[in-house]
Amino acid sequence: MKYHLLALILTIITTSCVEPQNTKNKSGVVISMAQAIQMKNKDIKHLDVKEFLKRVEQKDDTMVIVDVRTKKEQMQSMIPGAMPKELFEKHMKHFKGKDIISYCTIGGRSSEFTRELKEKGFKAMSLQGGILSWVHHGGKVYMDDKEVKSIGILNEAWNLMPEGYKGVTP
Repeated sequence: MKYHLLALILTIITTSCVEPQNTKNKSGVVISMAQAIQMKNKDIKHLDVKEFLKRVEQKDDTMVIVDVRTKKEQMQSMIPGAMPKELFEKHMKHFKGKDIISYCTIGGRSSEFTRELKEKGFKAMSLQGGILSWVHHGGKVYMDDKEVKSIGILNEAWNLMPEGYKGVTP
């Protein structure tokens, strides 16, 4: 576990010191960071992005998708069918018994939110690798029902977009 935490810290420092948009293996960095976050949060379930893609494509109505990023990040784009955390919390009693799948940029904030939901008795999991993993695996993002190619990120250190996408900081 110490190794994975060290790998996460080194990855963050490395991508912070260089321009992350110029990193050659962005997908590899995203995978590595997601694995480190998963190792740090072994007490919660992390849903594999490929399984999540299938469930979204099948329009699986047993799941609720929650975006836990900031409003400013969400204003750029969201995963189809997702709702902001605030809206979910306002109506959370309606979602008991559903699979609650939360996501953020890479998985840190959604892991914390998933833990909180589990403590409240929800069947919750975090999307492994967050929205970055989603787009690296071919998932599309939308704003106002229109596909877009920009993703709101917390800061420039997370600008690990696949080709054709743009990371936007608040």
